[in-house]
Amino acid sequence: MSRRNCSAVIGGLPRSYLALLVGQTISLLGSNVTMLALPLTAITLLDAGPAQTGVLLACSRAPCLMLSLFAGVIVDRLPHRRILLTANVVMAATLATIPLSVGLGHLGMVQLYATSLLVGGVAVIADLAYLACIPIVVDRSRLVRAQSSLELSQAIAMAAGPFLAGWLVNALSAPTAILADSVSFLLAAALLLLVPMRSAGRSTAASCAVLCQVAEGLAGVFGNPILRAVTLATATFIFCHTAYSAAFLLHLTKDLGFDSRIVGVVLGIGALGGVVGAARAFSDRNESGGDSQNGASQIQAACWRGRPACMARALSVDLRQRVIAAIDGGMSCRQAAERFGVSAASAIRWRGRLKEVGDIVPKRQGGDRKSQRIEAHSQLILEAVT
Repeated sequence: MSRRNCSAVIGGLPRSYLALLVGQTISLLGSNVTMLALPLTAITLLDAGPAQTGVLLACSRAPCLMLSLFAGVIVDRLPHRRILLTANVVMAATLATIPLSVGLGHLGMVQLYATSLLVGGVAVIADLAYLACIPIVVDRSRLVRAQSSLELSQAIAMAAGPFLAGWLVNALSAPTAILADSVSFLLAAALLLLVPMRSAGRSTAASCAVLCQVAEGLAGVFGNPILRAVTLATATFIFCHTAYSAAFLLHLTKDLGFDSRIVGVVLGIGALGGVVGAARAFSDRNESGGDSQNGASQIQAACWRGRPACMARALSVDLRQRVIAAIDGGMSCRQAAERFGVSAASAIRWRGRLKEVGDIVPKRQGGDRKSQRIEAHSQLILEAVT
């Protein structure tokens, strides 16, 4: 098969990204199997009640709240491939302890809680590292297509995972289904070794600056009305969905007496809407004018055009420092700009300003920066408003 045909098969994306995507899809499929198999292990083998099942599901969500603030800083400071390889091996080893404990007859709820917490925490860091790898493997002109394919693969894994979990639990057992997830992480790690990654600039800030970076990130999210609304809405949805999932799963298994196969079918059907939505978004992307524009980017551009000029903000000093650090590390201004999602002109301007004045602190925006013209009319203005 020719190189041209290979590109057509993968939608114009590099084959290295295909290996990364396949590995992530396998890992996500296994994770969605465990999302059903783990609580079923507690319910069927340990006779877990509503409170225990709710705590178990909460343990898988708690790391998002506890570690998300620091995960981005960790990903910026360490090589992404190393993070992903370590995370996949740790999650595989942790999940493998469950079927091992079942075989030895020593499984308990405390172990399930600890496993859920550890796997959930490592997954938070791994997910961010995976997203950070995409701009390294894929050119900026292909990022939207790559992101669309990722969303589609996630939706498919979420829909197929419960079906596969129900079949595995019914045909074999819940711990065996969890063992299959452990193997999926090892497969993802093996495929990751096939992905060539160019070096990316990493933050060289001192360790004491971690809290400052976290505080700056919080200010950036909650200081933006759109990001604040999205964050709070997502947190509310996760909270309600976790409570609903525990009650719904117990209702299906204990009240209605459904076996794991039927439970998997019910949950899988509920996730099919995500597949339809992701496929529609991927189709809209291909029909909206190639790589330069798509529906999402058009909406984003319209939102920015509709915002008042007074809402514009200078890019943070931390982001500027990372761009300069990447340039000092050997990257060109254009490569550093693509790595951090800024314009090449901004990277060139920041580097020039650092050489000229010795700092990259943004200038004050707005106000009468050219002269004190308004002072000449101060008396007239005061009389008009008083």
